[in-house]
Amino acid sequence: MVIFFDIDDTLFDHSSAAKMAVSALFEHHRAQILADSRDDFVRNWFDIARHYNTMYLNREISLKEHWDARIRSVFRGNLSAEQTEAIEQEFTACYEKCWTPFPDVQPCLASLKGERLGIITNGQTSLQHRKLRILGLFDHFHTVVTSEEVGVPKPQVGIFLAACERASADPKECAYVGDRIDTDARASSAAGMTAILVDRRKLIGESPEHICVIHSLRELRTTLNIGGSNSF
Repeated sequence: MVIFFDIDDTLFDHSSAAKMAVSALFEHHRAQILADSRDDFVRNWFDIARHYNTMYLNREISLKEHWDARIRSVFRGNLSAEQTEAIEQEFTACYEKCWTPFPDVQPCLASLKGERLGIITNGQTSLQHRKLRILGLFDHFHTVVTSEEVGVPKPQVGIFLAACERASADPKECAYVGDRIDTDARASSAAGMTAILVDRRKLIGESPEHICVIHSLRELRTTLNIGGSNSF
């Protein structure tokens, strides 16, 4: 079996890291921001980010256009190219400082030593590789597949099938572990893979059809019925 993982909010707390970086922008640029409160700014930032990120993943705009549009949508005035780039770099520097794997990640990966592990993720290849390296996780994975290099983003099944092909494995011999029901679990299930949904905050009640729900990666080895002693 090949076990593929998502990165953001599966292996590390992307949402909290991004929220801290956005909050720092608000404190530093409060007079220039089109929001009356930090909460409003954070909410607007993520709403706008989702909109332009979808356009980027669908190749409707470039990554630079994505960032320019995102920043100019939440800041006052006509920002220059230099100003938007400086704000992007400020966000990125703060965001990266907040990267840390979830506590259950390293024990899980250590317990899966000897298994074939991979990554399937949306986004820019260089950034996703950088995340894995800074988090100290890169060497655990035999195959890393991004939407940028494949040309197809999640939740389209093409990216999952491309990853299975690269790993020389039938989708039925593969599992995918992610934190989002539609983008990760339902999409990988539709590609013929075993879908594992990580619901750390226990927001999911009954497990959706054809999807295994776990609350910690500590449960993954048992859920996949991988032999040997459990070292968690």
